[in-house]
Amino acid sequence: MSKCAFPLSVLRQIKGETRMGWTGFAAKMKDDRYIGFGTGFHTEFFQMPDNYSVEDIAEIINHSYVTMTGELRSLAQLDDNDNAVIYRECPFFECYMDDL
Repeated sequence: MSKCAFPLSVLRQIKGETRMGWTGFAAKMKDDRYIGFGTGFHTEFFQMPDNYSVEDIAEIINHSYVTMTGELRSLAQLDDNDNAVIYRECPFFECYMDDL
């Protein structure tokens, strides 16, 4: 499995678009830190912060973001001065190889 692929158990927690064409959510990590994620439509692979892996995700908080200071906020609390930190989706491709 790719180090950037969220497990199915995590993907099932991501619910609906936050805004048209955008899905924003936060992940609560096992060490209680919040990490913000966002995507236009691709949920197969995501960037991960240094020293974290997809196995560190404890919970998904939908329609939320994380400020530069690490505070969890709902979309309703969005402030232009928060400078949210968002780890984005990663592009993927199909690769076919013979004789593996």
